[in-house]
Amino acid sequence: MLNIPIRFLTATLLGFIFQFQASATGLHFFSGSWDDAQSLARKQHKALFVTAYTDWCSNCQTIEQQATQQPALAEFYNQHFVSYKVDIESPDGRRFAQNYGIQALPDCLFLDAYGNIIERNHGNQDHWAMLNIAMQAVAQLPDRATAPNKMDSFEGSSEQAVAVSVHKNLTYTNEQKQGLQLANAIAQCDEQLLQGMLASGTQSLEDKREKEQAKIAYYRGINDLKTASRLERQQKMRDAQQKDPIFWHRKAADLVRTSGKKESLRLALQWIERSIALEPRYDSQETYSYILYKLGKKKSARVAAQKAIQLANSVGKPCYGAQNVLQALK
Repeated sequence: MLNIPIRFLTATLLGFIFQFQASATGLHFFSGSWDDAQSLARKQHKALFVTAYTDWCSNCQTIEQQATQQPALAEFYNQHFVSYKVDIESPDGRRFAQNYGIQALPDCLFLDAYGNIIERNHGNQDHWAMLNIAMQAVAQLPDRATAPNKMDSFEGSSEQAVAVSVHKNLTYTNEQKQGLQLANAIAQCDEQLLQGMLASGTQSLEDKREKEQAKIAYYRGINDLKTASRLERQQKMRDAQQKDPIFWHRKAADLVRTSGKKESLRLALQWIERSIALEPRYDSQETYSYILYKLGKKKSARVAAQKAIQLANSVGKPCYGAQNVLQALK
């Protein structure tokens, strides 16, 4: 089995996949039989990527959309895999599911050209994860016939030169540029390059999460699995907090208690509104009315206080804070 350092593989493959043309049409799925798909993979010296699905599996559709809509990801899969979809509710699909032990969806398989499983993805829909596991699968192929000439032409080049070996006359989106920067950082094991990439962009929650995924991909790429696992655990905790109304209520209430500045109140207002959007609780509505009052939004504060009292009455709880707001507004 070929043993290629993952950071070198990342650099060479990402250096190649970002050379795609603007006319790329997404991920190509083979439409013939499973036997024909294996024959084609052997003929083209490729591996096999199989996604198992049913019509009712929305997460299966999400995985396919990720692979199809991410240009660099689709280009990599098209170059190195014969991609194949299996409906496990069809007769052939049921046999396939039994042979390969598919018990839950979504399930993606990475196999060699003879149908032997190399890697497996039990439903991770993040495109960084999909790229990483595909690279791991390619690294375990028994030969380098995959992508002849284009891959092998990189032999003897420095890792840095490979990573930046792209057409200079192409225009890249910000996401593609970040992919190239990440590839360079992994190739050189250079955390400063990673930090330079992460310094750009906005401070939105979505952008922060994307940056965290890039960090995880970096540490996996340089084989620092301990750090990658720690970051993944932290990310899961943050994801849980984003959906917790009590977490946002506490953040808002704590900020109001420690600072009465207008800037702090406006930030607390954003947090309490997020809490209410997740779950309209009487205590969060009460805090909401107080923040609005402190910001001078008297009409909105009165409405919020009245709603807080209404919600409190429905569960048999007192709501003194909202009553105090209404008293102050008289």
